[in-house]
Amino acid sequence: MRMHQEQYHEELKKELEGTTTHYRPTPKPLVNSFESDNNNKNVDENDDVSAHDDDDNSLQQWEKDEENRFTVMMSRKKRKLYEAIMIGKQIKKANVDILVTRKRNIQKGKKMPSD
Repeated sequence: MRMHQEQYHEELKKELEGTTTHYRPTPKPLVNSFESDNNNKNVDENDDVSAHDDDDNSLQQWEKDEENRFTVMMSRKKRKLYEAIMIGKQIKKANVDILVTRKRNIQKGKKMPSD
C-alpha cells in the first residue's frame, strides 16, 4: 500500500513538472523479500527496455484512437468523403515519392528502368 502511495505522489509531481508518462506500468508480481533482493537487478534492466516499447506502442495507439474518435462522430456521407480524400492524398504522395526518386537517380547519373 505504501509503495502505491509513493508511486502515486511521484506521478503527481511529474504531472506538475509537465513530464508525464504515456504508458501505464504493469504491476510487478508479489514475491517474498528474499527473492526480490536476488532478482532486483535483472527485473530493473528488463523494465527499461519494455517501458520504451510500451511507450512507442501506446503513442501509436493514441494517435489511431484520436483519428477514430474524429471519424466516429461524422455522418456516413461525410466519413466516406473524408476517406476518399485521404486515399487521394495517399495516391498523390506516392506519385510524388516516385518522381522524387526518379529525380535523385537522374542527378546521380543512374538510368531509371522503364515502368
